[in-house]
Amino acid sequence: VKKSQLKIALYSALVVTLLGIMLMREFVWRYQSPFSLTLEGRVTNGRDTSQVRIDEFTETKVDTVQSEFENARSGVTRVKIILQGKADTLSFLAHGHYYSSLAPLTFSNDRAEELFLIPNTEQGLALGVGELVYLDTAGKLSITHVQSSSVADADGDSVFEIRGGPTHELQHLDRSQKNWIAAPEVNRELRKPKP
Repeated sequence: VKKSQLKIALYSALVVTLLGIMLMREFVWRYQSPFSLTLEGRVTNGRDTSQVRIDEFTETKVDTVQSEFENARSGVTRVKIILQGKADTLSFLAHGHYYSSLAPLTFSNDRAEELFLIPNTEQGLALGVGELVYLDTAGKLSITHVQSSSVADADGDSVFEIRGGPTHELQHLDRSQKNWIAAPEVNRELRKPKP
């Protein structure tokens, strides 16, 4: 056998091996199970600032490259939210997604800072879908679901509003009522005719 034929055979074998590894990674190895993720942030209630840790765990195979479940219909994530330094925790199940990131935002009418848990976006969820973690007026850890086609700081005051309710008006979070309430001053301002 000639040296040149041996070199060609070795290069061909190397190329086929690398191509095989790339294909295996794409279709088999990139899914990780079990999958766990920890996110950290802070929340305020006007007086106190508290650190929050969010622990997530799923047995569902997760594509860590594309940030999606292998099968979204059967995917279930156990979520535990812990107010660090206190015995205050919340636990729930997320179906069809996990929370890939969080954003510190203000939605409340008293300008406290909340954490918006953002689901992995590759699952085709609607705009403005997630969970809002906050401290109620008594300093207890609380959570509310957000699902709105419009989440924005409509009046530019660094407090976000969502569009919702039966009248589809802009709303703020009222931490004392643990509910969304109309933001009449914002809605009034937006209805004014522009010069």
